[in-house]
Amino acid sequence: MEIGALIPGRFQVLQQNQWLPLETLLAVDQNSPYYNERDRAGVFYAESWALIHMLNLSKPYRPEYGKFVTAIVSGLPAANAFWQVYAKTTAMVQKDLEQYLSGSSFYAMFFNIKVQKSDEEPDIEPAPPLESGMVQADLFALTDKKEEAAEKYESLAKQFPKKWEPEAGLAELALRAKSIEGARRHLARAAELGATTPRLYYEYATILHEAGEKDAALVPVLKKAVELDPDYEEAHRYLAFCLLATEDYQDAVEHFSKAKKIKREEAFAYYYALAYANYRLDQRDVIKKSAEAARKFARTPEQIATAEEMLRAVSQEQTATVVQRIGLAGDLTPPTEQTALVPRTVSKEPAACVQADDEQGRRLARRPEVPEDARDKREDQQPKRLVPNRSAGIPRNVACPAAAYICSGHAPTSGLPCQNRASACGHRPEAGVVGPC
Repeated sequence: MEIGALIPGRFQVLQQNQWLPLETLLAVDQNSPYYNERDRAGVFYAESWALIHMLNLSKPYRPEYGKFVTAIVSGLPAANAFWQVYAKTTAMVQKDLEQYLSGSSFYAMFFNIKVQKSDEEPDIEPAPPLESGMVQADLFALTDKKEEAAEKYESLAKQFPKKWEPEAGLAELALRAKSIEGARRHLARAAELGATTPRLYYEYATILHEAGEKDAALVPVLKKAVELDPDYEEAHRYLAFCLLATEDYQDAVEHFSKAKKIKREEAFAYYYALAYANYRLDQRDVIKKSAEAARKFARTPEQIATAEEMLRAVSQEQTATVVQRIGLAGDLTPPTEQTALVPRTVSKEPAACVQADDEQGRRLARRPEVPEDARDKREDQQPKRLVPNRSAGIPRNVACPAAAYICSGHAPTSGLPCQNRASACGHRPEAGVVGPC
């Protein structure tokens, strides 16, 4: 099998058209005319193909290609990644690319792979009516033929009233039309019919939140998402914050622990919430570590002050044996909704696994159902639950982070800070607790 063979069409486009400056090429996104307009997209795709071909297959660039990809995934801008990995500016890389395409050598890779007979002569059978109909409806939706797509989805819903897929398609159209109530109705129906897509339940939870539902209503929906996909870290993290708001601190800690990759902009909120949950469980051995991580990822003055308040609370309770745990004195400033909004910066610290924010727009991908054996969770394998230390109290200015997270990530697809934090937060603070919720 050959990988990297010359594609004549791509090569011809580059020979006949002016190339994009590399800075422009690297800045193209889904809203760019170079991505959407036919007369511009040709150069974008051709030059993108050539760049990846050179980075992955040419002798000067291939040895460090893995490091370059890792740098990009971590959130480092491409120009910075080129300099960090290859010690080259974008202008230097573009010059190399032009020489690579006009040179006498063009690299490819060959793999000795034995092809199964079934791959050479696959069995062909007609697609089931529901599957072929969904493909047609999806194509209408993807090509922005909204009326045709809606008509096809509705026809399939009537033809197959016990199937959830058409309802998921209608929910997606409603999301694109910014109809929260329509999306909620169709997602609820899809869930009722037994949808097997973890992403659908995650989207359903975000819609419930945007519709004003309390966190308690989101918990069973998100639990279904992680039941279908135990490795769905984004759903685990979202579920943990909902459990935190409903004062189920032990379950919150358990689901926080299953989120291994933390987005850079959510790192402060994650670690502060983890510290807070462990504080309520009186788990002193892990509070300080999480609070220190929150302080490290804090970027705004509000975040820094909030993390330092937690650290002072822990430190004073560890050293001041004559002071009862009735709260810290002093005028400490509780965090605002900006607490969890972290600027996009790149951390060189290895303490947290940080990933780039590569989430695309809302799309209900209908992935196949997870096998039953991957979902089974035996009761005796669950860790022993800890009883929250409700009698001990809490430093009165160590605020519940649930409301702060609502403002930046509790509705992850919106990306907008909550303008009504007090009513959005379902947390019921204990007496004497002063905080944003």
